[in-house]
Amino acid sequence: MQNKTKRLTIFVMHGDDDTDYKLAKAWFKQWTAEVNIVDYSTGGWEHLWDIEATPNAAASVPEGWLCSSEWSEPALFAKPDNIIQKAKKLFKKK
Repeated sequence: MQNKTKRLTIFVMHGDDDTDYKLAKAWFKQWTAEVNIVDYSTGGWEHLWDIEATPNAAASVPEGWLCSSEWSEPALFAKPDNIIQKAKKLFKKK
């Protein structure tokens, strides 16, 4: 796998229709050499993968499968206290 990878979270449903789940499994098989599954969880009908992927593999993920998460976009999920502390440190340096 290339040194530069992207963090992504993939989410698909597997309820009455398992099409997206089957497509996701096929996608992972196709991109095995360029994807590292860091975490996987399921609630039965929902499937969630946190992955590291090469830019090529990341670009091939269907947009409807992409999901924001603490893994893929930690800045969105940062706790306000952490942000305040970081801001204080930045302003102290100036």
